[in-house]
Amino acid sequence: MVLIDDIGSFPLPEGVSREKFSELYPKAQEAFAEGRKLEELPELELFCSVVESSLLAKIETGIDVVTYPQHQDMHSQFLQPIEKHQREPYLIQEEHAVIPELYIAERVARERYQETGEPLRLRVCVTGAIELYLTLRLQHLRGGSHEPG
Repeated sequence: MVLIDDIGSFPLPEGVSREKFSELYPKAQEAFAEGRKLEELPELELFCSVVESSLLAKIETGIDVVTYPQHQDMHSQFLQPIEKHQREPYLIQEEHAVIPELYIAERVARERYQETGEPLRLRVCVTGAIELYLTLRLQHLRGGSHEPG
């Protein structure tokens, strides 16, 4: 059996700037890491609606396995919390190793299952150590502030 999936990257809806979403993203990560319900936080209403509407659009295409919608650079998505919450060089505190889009995806999957009886097949993309190292190295070579170990 062949399953069809998609890549995670997804465009932001019209009227939502990359800058605004990038401003909300770390707030959503922190709230999720703290165990807060993202949909109950007024300051994250836009974040939640963007992720949910994008995920639903992917589901509605009928592909077999959807990837959670990624609306920003995957490297910064993972490097920023690692740098902020590292307990050793580039080793993040476990409670902060979260992907806030998955909070929204879990809720959507639960609602979908209750309505249809079908589980949501969800693919989760993460980036690996090599990609993060190369990103940091390139930043350093271009005059950025990071020098990988």
